[in-house]
Amino acid sequence: MEFTEMSQVTNFVDPKMVSDLKQWLVSRKDGSGLFLTNDKALDSFGRAPDNVTAAYIVWTLTESGETNVTGEITRLRAIADASIAKNSIDAYFTGLLAASLYNLKRIDDARIYADALIKNQLPSGNVTQSLTTITSSMGQNLIIESTAISVIAWMNEQSRYSARIIPAVNWIVSKVSAGGSYGSTQATILSLKAITLYMKNFTEINGDGMFVLRLNNQKVQTIKFNSTYREVIQFDFDAIRKNYPNLLTKGQTLNASLALEEFVPNKGENKDFKINYAFSFNYYDITP
Repeated sequence: MEFTEMSQVTNFVDPKMVSDLKQWLVSRKDGSGLFLTNDKALDSFGRAPDNVTAAYIVWTLTESGETNVTGEITRLRAIADASIAKNSIDAYFTGLLAASLYNLKRIDDARIYADALIKNQLPSGNVTQSLTTITSSMGQNLIIESTAISVIAWMNEQSRYSARIIPAVNWIVSKVSAGGSYGSTQATILSLKAITLYMKNFTEINGDGMFVLRLNNQKVQTIKFNSTYREVIQFDFDAIRKNYPNLLTKGQTLNASLALEEFVPNKGENKDFKINYAFSFNYYDITP
């Protein structure tokens, strides 16, 4: 999944490598709707229950365009249906299943599990009651990952789940650490994926102004917007690297700041509002 997403914004991901990875995962099907696993575990990977492992693999495959997962979906749905009947929904597992069904364009089926997640959302926005995750997360990381995968599933039908999405995203944003992470790697990855999806589809600022990006206190790019702007706002780091080569060099310490300037709200709007944003970057050195 990581390489598939990287290939959408870069040109150095080998398509054959991605294809080989997908084929290898498909080859690990065990014929019962689950996947063959290795008894050995690496750190927290490899210790999740079989159904959670299968749900995560199916999700990553469908995120990459794979559709040959009918047997696996049938097995996972049977597990999820049993938990719904017992009113004991595993939010993380159910969220993965819902997201996979949306990827497969099985909207009616997906809604069954996306709707089921609503019962596990607290008034504060977070989604709870998950057994574990693909990396055996516990505590706060478990809740963050469960909430993030719920948002990812719900974002497939924004109008249907908007009342669920907004508080969930606000809760996720409130849990970011001072360093910009969410504790575990998986919690950070899923949170950023959920927030990015949200920003791409819920972007709305009721006024005119501009975003100013500064690197090491130097203004490097400005993006103006008005109240009709609905696209996600992204800075062009390729242009910044070309125009300010001395800022982006090996060994250079880089301090980034983002400012909203000259903002004029629409009539009747309040200046006091929150903006969700994320910085992403790539290392071009194997020893960063």
